[in-house]
Amino acid sequence: MVSEESTQFHVALDDAPPPHDIAVDPPPPPPPTPWGPILVANRGEIAVRIITAAHTLGLPALAVYVAADADSGHVTAADTAVCLGDDAGAYTDVAALVAAGTSAGAVAVHPGYGFVAEDAGAADAFEAAGIAWVGPTPSTIRVFGSKHGARAEAVAAGVPVLPASGLVADAAAAADAAAAADAADALGYPVLLKATAGGGGMGQSPAASRAGVAAAFASAASAGASLFGDGRLYVEKLVGAARHVEVQVFGDGAGASLPSVTGTFRCSGGGKKR
Repeated sequence: MVSEESTQFHVALDDAPPPHDIAVDPPPPPPPTPWGPILVANRGEIAVRIITAAHTLGLPALAVYVAADADSGHVTAADTAVCLGDDAGAYTDVAALVAAGTSAGAVAVHPGYGFVAEDAGAADAFEAAGIAWVGPTPSTIRVFGSKHGARAEAVAAGVPVLPASGLVADAAAAADAAAAADAADALGYPVLLKATAGGGGMGQSPAASRAGVAAAFASAASAGASLFGDGRLYVEKLVGAARHVEVQVFGDGAGASLPSVTGTFRCSGGGKKR
């Protein structure tokens, strides 16, 4: 004889949603891998994004920081952190970065963007220390790590580029600023004074007339020197209200290119300056 309670129980089962409608917990993250820590040679939000991606893959992350950044988010997000000292310029000190990675047993370094990301010498130094460089090969960086070098390759390949001068600065000297003003006069205003090193819209200053070139020159050269260790710059015709659409091209590390996984997109961040 079936009790009233058991009948109600069977009715409840019969009314239950089919198994494919039952909510299930997401799969657990991948287990930690014995493949050692990835050195994140950057700071702030850029470093936090890389650290988050590493953790998603189950990889430990090693942060570097200067004393003023001891409480920064990238330091607390990382599994391990190494202090580079008090000098804010230490983020571009290749020897200090390599030493930090070596001391912590890093097997790879992700430079993010800015700082040493486009420094072929840094890539060489890490590789020589047995730390894999996550990014373009040193030879590729040498071609495209400077804007004026990339422009030259584009021109040689028949790719249209904006009118620009050659390099007008080896340092932030008054004579070079005068050369930049002459180049700007020849191009026609407005112009953009651009540090040849780095990226992300950093180290770029506009000038609407000859009177504004000196200040723009000083700003761009100073930013290039402090952020990327290279104060050289050139002058380029500025296009106002432009849309910067970017195409990603990936390589497999063995000489073959891969289809873009992101398609085209409008670049944010420094896009308004390019």
